Formats: sequence, structure tokens, C-alpha cells
Amino acid sequence: MPSEIQRAADIPDIFIRKLQKGKNKIKSARNTRNACYFCERLVHHLGPHFEAGHNKTYGPDEVEKLRKKGNHMHNKKVISGQIGELLISRRPDGAFDAESYGPCPGCFDWVSDVHRHSKKCKHVKSASRSTIVAASKLLTGPGSSKTPELLEALEELQNDDLKDIILNDSLIQEVGRFWLARNVKNKLNRKKYARDHMRFTARFLSKMQELTGHPNLTLSEAIKPKYFTEMLDAAKVLSKSTTNDYASSKSTSNAIKLGLEIGHLVDRISSVALQQVPRDRELIEDLQCVRDLLKSDWNTFASRQARQELHHKKAMKHMQIPSPNDIASVTRHLTNELNTFRREDPPTKETFAHWADYAMARLLLFNKRRSGEIEGLTLEHYQNRSMGIAAIEEHLMKALSEHEKKLMADQELLQILGKNGKPAPVVVPPDVRPVLAFLADRETRNKAEIRPHNTYLFASTGKRPKEAVPALKRACAAAHVKGGLIMNSRSIRIYCATLSQMLDLPTNQKEWLLNHLGHSEAVHNQHYRQHSGLVEKVHITKLLLIQDLGLTCDFQNLSLDNIKVEGKSPVYCTYQCPFVCLFLCKNKNFLELLDEMCSIWHDDRVPDETHTTPVTRTKPRRTPSI
Repeated sequence: MPSEIQRAADIPDIFIRKLQKGKNKIKSARNTRNACYFCERLVHHLGPHFEAGHNKTYGPDEVEKLRKKGNHMHNKKVISGQIGELLISRRPDGAFDAESYGPCPGCFDWVSDVHRHSKKCKHVKSASRSTIVAASKLLTGPGSSKTPELLEALEELQNDDLKDIILNDSLIQEVGRFWLARNVKNKLNRKKYARDHMRFTARFLSKMQELTGHPNLTLSEAIKPKYFTEMLDAAKVLSKSTTNDYASSKSTSNAIKLGLEIGHLVDRISSVALQQVPRDRELIEDLQCVRDLLKSDWNTFASRQARQELHHKKAMKHMQIPSPNDIASVTRHLTNELNTFRREDPPTKETFAHWADYAMARLLLFNKRRSGEIEGLTLEHYQNRSMGIAAIEEHLMKALSEHEKKLMADQELLQILGKNGKPAPVVVPPDVRPVLAFLADRETRNKAEIRPHNTYLFASTGKRPKEAVPALKRACAAAHVKGGLIMNSRSIRIYCATLSQMLDLPTNQKEWLLNHLGHSEAVHNQHYRQHSGLVEKVHITKLLLIQDLGLTCDFQNLSLDNIKVEGKSPVYCTYQCPFVCLFLCKNKNFLELLDEMCSIWHDDRVPDETHTTPVTRTKPRRTPSI
């Protein structure tokens, strides 16, 4: 037995079988064994084993694929348990290190140099050495059944210390899988979401290693009750705070985000611990303790302080909203430019980019959508657009006006997946329709050098679509508007939400607006709608004056809009007092009551040279009944 195997230099309990010598003293692989993909047994000949043991017949190519996958599953157990026979593609003659071998991300064959193998492997796309090696390491880790999705996020990782932490910690990789699963339909941004959350969690672990003094601390070890104080300190550091509180923090929301991230991690570890047999009772109790601390102490010392600081910053910050004149100017410029489009012009790379910019800017500004939703429009979305009028819509059109019927006939409707997977409608105005047809044409895209696998409607010459907000800013610059710098998808959504409050929309019509914008009423009121100064200075002032003057009963069952302001200039009382009456109503007793109040105030006031001589009164003074 000792002469037949070669043990690994780094892990002696892992071994490979040496090549045997034949009669002609040439080494051959006569003692090769492979793991069955179905029963995990080690057999010499997989084809006959599949037929006899599993009643399945496969061709040579299928048998080769199952051989590599079966060996991969077997080797994963050997590496994790650090004992057993390693089934590798090419067995070395001398000493070897078990850790130097890993699976190919494409074919799952275990080799010593994954990057060199990937250059010849037809199942692997060309990528950098760091990406291939990272993908191979992830395949050997726990829970790697979803690794192909995680590879998308690995392509975006930067080569720094955080990348090494991510590759060496399986729990951080679970963070990436979690966010990929949550955004499985968002192919445009799911890699970015997974990458950002993994880097954020790795940054937290790096700070925990520094605070605890354990440089090899893993994430599962850091989430323990005994390290909860260090977790709170790490939250302050990640919030970029220069003091012990959050008043000086530059990224205050990181404390809230970190608490939610730790909560997700605790749930993930708990689900794994509950599936283990036998269960680790101590681990489960520690996780429950961390969960309780998150609900109580984290909320008190981190999340609540951070939210209060966020509210304070929001109150002190002046939110810049685009001017209606700027919106109108950009809209006129976009429509005028789109109306000059002629399909007869020869398509080139420059013309494709030009019209894609104007179409994106027009749809973004008109629909008030998030920029990523406009960028994520694909050829499939365009082909499935709603062009005609459904039977039920034709029935409802009888109650519409002529203008509303024209709008119904001229507009087209695209349905995309918005935030959190909710359907998001995109209304296509008539001036954009010819341009979209031009951008979706296959011949046009070929002449514009758009890659065949780039299926985005507003495609760039690379793998991704063009960006919507820069396109809008270029349109603002061409229209020569002053507020072009503050024009983006969030500011125009705030613009829409703020102005819509002046329309006094009924509940059902407000729900239509919320469904179009793609957010809930709570998000609409808290994050997008800004309290208008006009509402505060006019309507709220009316209400406060009515209450101060005791006239509430005189305006029962009237809305603030029905309490009219007569005249455009300020109106003074008959004594020309220095304070101005901010509103007048049609109630005749109001002026008399105001004069009586002013006369009392005037008699108690010390006369001075600036005070205007009061008008002679013919009525006796009496105490007003307020």
C-alpha cells in the first residue's frame, strides 16, 4: 500500500494513487478510479457502471462530463474533511500539495494550474488569472451549487485586500449569493449589488479583525455575543465618524445597513446550524443571543442614533428640485430634435449613439422613471410592447374625451421589471416611436457595431447599455438650461411627487401615480415628496389665522382652497397697523373684528412718530368676542 500511493506534502491524510508500470516499464493509468455522479462510489469503468448499476446509457461525451462532475463532488469532500484519495486529471511523479489543485470553473476537472488549463478548455470564457483562480476557489467552498451566478460578481471585484478576505471566507460568499438570489431578474445590476455587499461585509470583517486583535478572525467567529461591543465600534468606523457619535459621520446610513446585513447573516448561519445532525446547541444559543442584541442594543446605540442624524441632515439640507421652466425647455429641445429624425439616413456608430441618447433622455424625463429601469430596456421588452387597444379598453374609451382618446391612440406602453421585481410601465410618446424602431432594427445594430449578445435596446458597443443620466445632462447642456447639473432621475421624481400634491388627487388617482413611479405611498411621502413652501405660506397660514381669530365655526365644511384670498396686495386694518393681515375672506364680520382687535392693541401701545394716525371711528369700542 505505501508504494502505491503518494501523500500530499501539506495535508498527509490526502493522497493520490501512483501510476503503475506495465510490462514494457512504461507508466500507465491502469489503476485509475473515478467517482460515480449518482452513487459516489469509486469505480474503474463508469460507462458499464451506469448501465449495470443505474440502468442508464450515455454516450462518450456525456460519460466524460459526469466523470468530471462526480470527481469534483468527491474531491470537495476530501478537501473539506482533509482526508481521502484525490482524483485529479494529471497525477504527478513526485511530491505535491493538495491545496495547489482545484477545479476548472467550466468543466470541473481538477488540475494544478487552472488558468493555463482554462486557455484550452472550451467550457471557459477568456478571463484574467485572478478571476479564474477566484472562481476555482469558490467551487471548492461550501454551498457552491450556485457558484455560476456568483462568478458574475467576481468579475467586478477589485484586486485589493478586501478581495482576499472575500475569497477566504465562505460566509461572505453567502452574502453575494443572497443578493444575487434577491435580484435574479435584474441582470443589469445584480453583479454590482452582490459585489458591493460583499465588499461592505469584508470591510466590516477587516475592522473586526483590527479591533479584536485577531487577524485570522472569520465572519462566523466575529458574529458572537462577546464581540458585540466591537461590532458597535465597527459600525461607527464604517459610518466614517470622527467622534463617538454619528453627528460627524459622512456615511451615516452604513450603521443601519450593517445591522440589517448582520441580521441576514445570523439567519443564514442559523438555517445551516439547524440542518446539521447533531445540532450545535451552543452555536444556536449564541445566534439567538446576537439576534436579541440586534433588536435591543443595536437599535438603541446604532440604528436609532443614525436615523436621527439622517433626519437632522435632511432637515438642514436644501433639496434642489429642477425648475418647471428648465423641465419645459429640455422637453421642447428633445421633442424638436426627435422630430427631425429620418429613417433614410445611413446608420453608423455615431448616429446610433446620438439617437439612443435623445430617446433615453426623453423617456427618462417623460416617465420620471429610475435611470436603471430605462437602461434595462431590452429588445424583448420592445417587441412585447402594447400597441393596440384591448377589448376592455375599447369599451372604457366611450367615456373619454376626444383629447383623451387621441392620447390613448398615440401612446405605446412598455412593461419592464422595476425595483424589487415590481412591474414598471414606460409610456412611449409618439415622437420617440420611430427612433426606438430604428434602434431595435437588426441591420441598424450590425452597422453600428453592436455586439449580437448585447440585447439592450439602448446598447453600447460593449456588453452593457448606455447610461441614462449622462444622456439627460447632455440634453440639458444642448438646451442651455441653467439647472442642468441638478437634473437626474431622483430629482425629477421628487419634482413629480412635489408638484402632484398641489393637484389634490383622489385616493384612486394617487394610487395610479404610485404604481407608475413604482414605489409605495410611505416611500412617496417620506423620501420623494417635498413639503412645498407655497402650501406652508398660503394654505397652512390660512388655517392658523382662522384658529387664532376664532373663526373656525364660520368656515365649517370648507376646504382651504374654498377660503379665497381677495386681491393680490397686502390688506391693512383701518388703523394701518404694522402687522399685515395675510388673508381676507368673504365674511363681512372679519374686517370689523380685526379693527376691534387693532384698536385695543393701538390704545395700549406707546405712541411714536412712525405710527400712522388712526382713522376716526364712529362706532364705540367693545371687547371682541373671540
